[in-house]
Amino acid sequence: MPEITLHAQKDNFSALMDFVDDFAKKIGFSKSELYRINLAAEEVIINVINYAYPQGKGQITLIGTEVTIPKKGIKLQIRDDGISFNPLIKSDPDINQDIKDRPIGGLGIHLVKKTANEISYQRENHTNALTIVFYLPDKSA
Repeated sequence: MPEITLHAQKDNFSALMDFVDDFAKKIGFSKSELYRINLAAEEVIINVINYAYPQGKGQITLIGTEVTIPKKGIKLQIRDDGISFNPLIKSDPDINQDIKDRPIGGLGIHLVKKTANEISYQRENHTNALTIVFYLPDKSA
């Protein structure tokens, strides 16, 4: 189970994204599928870097797991011990509302919810753990 832990700062963003990209490639995701995975991972990682540690620097850990049930794919867990925040309890934004009338925020996690096959959140031992799962497309369809 590959894992990387780095300081949650913008200087480490590329290394964190390389971890996601390399792991997804090893599982067999195509270039277009990688785009979807990277888009979701980028949103979560940037949010941790920008908001999890308002009082100073902390760490972010990415854990990659290959899944085979119910289908082959990957599970990415993004962990931080920053402020408690469950992004899944926020209601989805009204994407049909005029952009100038929309409140700021919420589109990123909405994007993650729409691109991932599964998403879950846990807060345990003062640690946020957001898990996103992506399955390889069924080639028989």
